[in-house]
Amino acid sequence: MPTAPVNALETGKPSYKGLVLPISMIGLATLLYFLLDPAVLLPSFTLSHFLTLALILFMAGLMSGLTGFAFSAVGALTLFLLPPITAVPLLQALSACNQMLSLGKLRKDMPKTWREWWPCGPGPAILGGLTGVQAGVWLLNNLPGPRIVLALGALITIYSIYSLFKPAGLKIHGFGGAPSGFVVGALGGAIGGFTAFPGFPVVLW
Repeated sequence: MPTAPVNALETGKPSYKGLVLPISMIGLATLLYFLLDPAVLLPSFTLSHFLTLALILFMAGLMSGLTGFAFSAVGALTLFLLPPITAVPLLQALSACNQMLSLGKLRKDMPKTWREWWPCGPGPAILGGLTGVQAGVWLLNNLPGPRIVLALGALITIYSIYSLFKPAGLKIHGFGGAPSGFVVGALGGAIGGFTAFPGFPVVLW
């Protein structure tokens, strides 16, 4: 009776090299907390707040790494610790870094020709996002903090309800071209500019 090759039955040993960067960043952040004086910017920001913030961002990164989404949805809890003018850019930067770390694994599935980018690819949405983000940044700098928190909470609530009650296989036809992609991207850029939650309209689309 033929047997499977030994190599086929062996499982690869888990690699922990990917943990070097996050552990190093946590160590650097902890070092900076004790070397710098956070009371200069946030007088009420204590060590317990720092540890809570680190836990929130860790869970946000873990969720995003597992699903490719929801970094800002989980990271929105930072708004209980930081003002929106600080929390939103922080979430934007960390979310961007988190997605860049995924590019290596997604490279094979990314568009490789112009036809794959435009008009039915991600090109129109990216162009729209670059256009809409200017409006979002303006809202971040001009809206009161409580309204930004309320807007982000409303978006997360709407998305949660949509995810729970969306009929399986529901698709709306006729909105898959470049104009629709541009509009969706612009909405995502505008929303992401002041809430760090740009994926909301894109996922619905």
